[in-house]
Parts: sequence; structure tokens; C-alpha cells
Amino acid sequence: MEACAYWAKKLNPAAAAVLTIALLLTGAGCAKDEKPPVIQQVDMPERVVEDVNVKLTVRTADDRGAEEVYVQFDSIDKILLTKTDSQKNGEEISNWAASFRLSPKDYSYSIVAEDKAGNKSDPKEGKITVYSKDSLYGYTQGKGIDTYLSQIVSLEKNGIVDANGRAFIDLVAKYPKAGELVPGTYAELLLLPDLSLEKYLKIDERDLKAAEKIIKLASDPKYTSAFLNIDSVGIKAGRKYGALWEALLWEAYDDKNLSDFLEPYSMEKLVKDAWTNTSTSSNYSKDRWGDYNEVVTRLSFPEGAYWYLRDNMGFVPDPSKTKYPEELFDKKYGGCDDYSLFITHCLFMSGYGIDKFEKTPEIGYPDYNFEPNEDNAVCTLFFWKGINWAHFIPLVKKNNQIYVFDATPFENSNRGPFKSIRDVLDANPGWTSAFIRGNQPYKCIGVVLSEYTKTRLKNKDYRDKAKELLKMSHFFVYGTAEDNTWILEYFDNYDK
Repeated sequence: MEACAYWAKKLNPAAAAVLTIALLLTGAGCAKDEKPPVIQQVDMPERVVEDVNVKLTVRTADDRGAEEVYVQFDSIDKILLTKTDSQKNGEEISNWAASFRLSPKDYSYSIVAEDKAGNKSDPKEGKITVYSKDSLYGYTQGKGIDTYLSQIVSLEKNGIVDANGRAFIDLVAKYPKAGELVPGTYAELLLLPDLSLEKYLKIDERDLKAAEKIIKLASDPKYTSAFLNIDSVGIKAGRKYGALWEALLWEAYDDKNLSDFLEPYSMEKLVKDAWTNTSTSSNYSKDRWGDYNEVVTRLSFPEGAYWYLRDNMGFVPDPSKTKYPEELFDKKYGGCDDYSLFITHCLFMSGYGIDKFEKTPEIGYPDYNFEPNEDNAVCTLFFWKGINWAHFIPLVKKNNQIYVFDATPFENSNRGPFKSIRDVLDANPGWTSAFIRGNQPYKCIGVVLSEYTKTRLKNKDYRDKAKELLKMSHFFVYGTAEDNTWILEYFDNYDK
């Protein structure tokens, strides 16, 4: 009787009473309307500038027609929409519209349709941001760079660039091709410490001149392949910014011919020259290399961490405890275990995963329940050569291939790629076993043995001697037995 109640409200009390009695006596009645209206479509922008009308359109469907549609904002009275047209085809399809302005802020809203019986639709919820005319977003209006608005808005919201970056927006409008050929060009540049508000209060003329040199080249299809390579170094989702974009910016600050680094493209040439032969770095002597966390952030790719160690650290084997990365950074010398842990740590902090790389019955693990990564993973190998010599090397897995980044004087010229850790072991003649380590220096997460060692372990005397040597290693002297006792048990399996 909801519909009857609706008509009763439209009549005076006496007429309503007569209508109700007549309906009861005749057995007739109003059909009950229990089906609520449905909001089929909502069109409203996610962002606008304060002096621009918000245009909202809604389409509804209802068996008897929706009576009203409104949008409810937090802390604002609801705004009614006007029905613009409708058509009946089994059910009534109606279109509604409203146009209004909002003051600058972030809003949450809910849109509801209601029919004559008071049934309400499920609400359609969303958010809209209204920017001031003085905002960076406001400055972008009418410049033909709508494709990049989401990036610009994100950078502005995250405090990476503010209204002082308007001149940079002019560069985007001047060179739109760069973002088409190399998606993310503008965002990557604005993430760099030299251009980011995390370090500086504004982008100055020197910054703009250097940025324009890069953007202009990125607009040229001749260099697209080189720029895509620059952008792909490291893990984009894990790194704070692209170190090669930074290297290119440092070269641009010195007004160097950037095309020399792009055609032919050489990552090593670009990075080494930027780090050793630019005024911004000056062979690692500037303050950009004095802060540990800043350096770890920059070393977001294995080659970079490797080159940094080769250029900055003295190799001094130390039989005492492994230096943690910050200690190595401060002392500027260390052994192979320190080097390996430093590289592993830098990559781990930039999105690489710690992994055992392989899942085969031939390799010992304390926990066999894992799925190896095919890409972007790191670990360290602790090699044994006979019983008197050991060595640590870092491994990186990319595209299901394993590469060695040993920055010590004992580096094997064969850096890969390898298909398996066992192949790495076999590529170093004389190595008998390798213990896999993650970013915890005294915890072993896997063991790889040569065929020679597997055979020898079947001999109890050899096995006992190997176990005694293990107990004198870092894993037991500085580690915890509960983490590493499984290795001894694994060795004992060769007696079965």
C-alpha cells in the first residue's frame, strides 16, 4: 500500500478517507511497489578547479519511475538533480543532471535514487577533489596535457612538486612527445632528489635548463630505445627514483652532449662518467655521497652497487664478524662477506627479493615450502674451497638467469648468466660447496654441493671433519644453532 500512501498524502484528509474506504470495500488496491530504483550510470569528474562547474549526470531504471535523485556530500546539504528525459520500455529509464560549484578540498559523496513509494537505490559512492585556481593542477588547464594530469596530480598531492613547478609544466606542454615515447618521463624527472621538494624548495633555472635538454632528447624517436633502457634499470615499483635518470641530469647540469651517452647507449659509460666526472658528484667527493641512506637509495641496481664498491672500498679481509652495510660504508674497507652483504642490502631495499633461486631435490634447504622467483631476486653464496679457504659472492637473478656481482679482487671473469646455483659452483674450479645466505649474515638458507663433495660426505671421517669446520664458521660462531643446525643434519643424510 506504499503507492496508496503516496496518493493519500496528495489528497485532503476527507478525500483520502473516502479513497481508502472505497478501496477496502471493492477489494481493489494499489499494487505494492517493493522494487527499488537502480542507478545504472554515473558521470562525474574526479577533479576540477574551483571556478569550474561540476557536471553530474545519472541514469536510473525503475518499474514505476524514480521520484528524485540527489547527491549527498559530507558536510554539505544534499543537491537534487533534475530529470532531463525518460522513456518507458517495460521499466522507466530516466536521465538526471545537475551542475554546481564546490570550494577547494577533497570530498566524498553518495548518490541515491528514490521512488514514489520511498524505496531507495543502493548508493553510488565516490570521491572528487576540487583544486584552487593557484594550484599546479589549476595551472595545467588548457595546456593540452590532459594525458599527464594524473601523474601531475599525484606528484602534487605527495608533495614532490608544488606551484613553483609551473615552469616544468610548461616543458611538458612544449614537449608532449616525450611522455608518449617514454611513458613516465616527467614523473621520473620530478622524483629525482635535485628536482624534488624533499631536497629543495623549488625548481630553479639551472634545473629547468637541464631538464629541458633531457626532455627534448626523449621527444626524439632516435633515442627512445636508450631512454626505455634507462627507465627500466632496477625495479620501478621498489626504487625511490631512477638512478640513471639522475646520472643523465648530472651530465645535463654540466652542459655535456647527452647524445654521446645515448647513441650508442652504454649504462656503464653514463653511470661511471656521472659519478666520477661531473661537478655534481666530482668522483664521489660531494655531499650526495656522504649520507648512508641516500647512497643506498641511489644504488638501486646491481651494476651500480658493484661499481660503487670497486671505486670506494678497500679490500681488507677480516676474519672477525661481518660488517653490517652502514659500518662498511663508514669504514670504507672490508672483506668479501662485507661486500656481499652490502650489495644484497642495497638491492633488497630497492625492491629485490631475498631468494634461494631454485627448488630441486639436489639442493638442501631448511624449509622446502617456497616458490622461487624468476626475476629480481638476490642472495649471497659462501663458498668453500678445500678446507682452508672460503669466499662470499653476491648473486642476482633476472629473467630466470643468475649473474655474479663479485666486487673483490678475487672476481671470476665469468659473471654469467648461469641457469642454476650449481652452475655457478661448477664455474669456479676447486669450489666444493656453497652456502646460500640472504640479508641476514649468519643465517644459512640453503646448501649446494659439488658431486665430489657429495661423494666424500658418505665417508664418516670426512663428514665429521666438514661438520667441525662448519661449527667454526660464521654461521655457528656468530649465528644461532637453531637457525643452522639443519645443515649438520643435512650432511648426516649422506650416511643413509
